[in-house]
Order: sequence, then C-alpha cells, then structure tokens
Amino acid sequence: MHFYWRVMEELKYLGETLVFHDPCLAREYNHWLQKNATSVALAFSNVECRNTVFHDFPNLGALTSLN
Repeated sequence: MHFYWRVMEELKYLGETLVFHDPCLAREYNHWLQKNATSVALAFSNVECRNTVFHDFPNLGALTSLN
C-alpha cells in the first residue's frame, strides 16, 4: 500500500488523481492509511517539527518509515 500512496502523491503533484475501482483494493488502502496516519502526517511535516518529535535523535535526518 505504501507504493500506491507514493504514486497517488506523485499524481497529485502533477494535477492528476488515481481512482480505485476495485472495492477490495480501496478498502485495504483506506485501512492502511488509517493505520499509518501518524507516519503519513510526519512525512509531510517540516524538519523542525520532526526534530521536536524525535528529540532523542536530532541528527537522524531520515523520514519516518511507513512500513
């Protein structure tokens, strides 16, 4: 599902949308998105906010894994 999320974000950047016609795929994507909502939000947060959340690792410099 991470792959679909990345594709959707790239398509949004290009002004396009991806529509899931398969109900099972749409349900699983929504379930994955709810489960990983915090990680998705952190992926789009600014660096200062990320350093505040992960104050134990100030030199980490990597995005949160969505896996």
